[in-house]
This record gives sequence, C-alpha cells and structure tokens, in this order.
Amino acid sequence: MSASTSGPGARKESGVRPARPRGRQRHHRMSAGNLLTTYKAIASVEGVLLIVLVAIGLPLRFLSTPGTSARDLGDFICADLGVAHGWLYLIFLLVTLALSRRTSWNMKFTATTLLCGTVPFLSFWAELRAIRSVGVATALR
Repeated sequence: MSASTSGPGARKESGVRPARPRGRQRHHRMSAGNLLTTYKAIASVEGVLLIVLVAIGLPLRFLSTPGTSARDLGDFICADLGVAHGWLYLIFLLVTLALSRRTSWNMKFTATTLLCGTVPFLSFWAELRAIRSVGVATALR
C-alpha cells in the first residue's frame, strides 16, 4: 500500500523537499520599533560627536599655537574622532534609510533627516522629528 499524496500530512514519495521561501520572507527584518531604537542611539552619539568635532576639535586645531597641548588635543579630536564620526555617519545613513522604508517616509522627509544629520545641533531636531513621525506611523497601523 502506498501513502496518500494529498492532504496536509501526506508524505512525498519522490523524496523532494518543499522549496524554501525566497526573497524577503527568508530574511530577518527588524521591526520599526527596533529600527527606531537603533536610530535614536546612533543619531544621539553622532550628534554629540559632530558637536565635539566642530565646536572643540576644529577651533583647537586651527586657532591654537602649534606645539601646544591644545593643538595636540585638537589634532587628536579631528583625526581620531573625525574617523569615528565618518564611520558612524555611514551607519546612521543606512539605519535612517531602512527606517524610512519601513515607515514609508516620503523622499523630502528622508532627505531632510539625512541632511540635518550633518549640521551640529540641528541633528537633534531631526532626530526628534523622526521619532514623532515613527510614533504617528505606528499608531496609525
């Protein structure tokens, strides 16, 4: 007697496994809440680094006398924190783009949020604006 080939519990006689889901179904996707938490952390650190770089590092580097400890501190801030800022800004861009896709931001809102991340102090306004937008989008779902 052979097993039935129909129905949900039926065995396949051919030995072929069912196909795996393809595309986005197979990949783990972060929820809007998880993306928002990641965005808030990165945006806050990025905003503080940008302020330190622009308000402290650059003036110390270019306005202090060469060979002084102030100049050395300015060089350190610009070189080391500048590199950290650059890498973190790249991650900020990627997380912001992922969040914008997940919450269906329009292009103008997304571009404004990304550009505000390059201006000291304005980055915190953009972060607050994005948090409010995600809160509204999540409440509407």
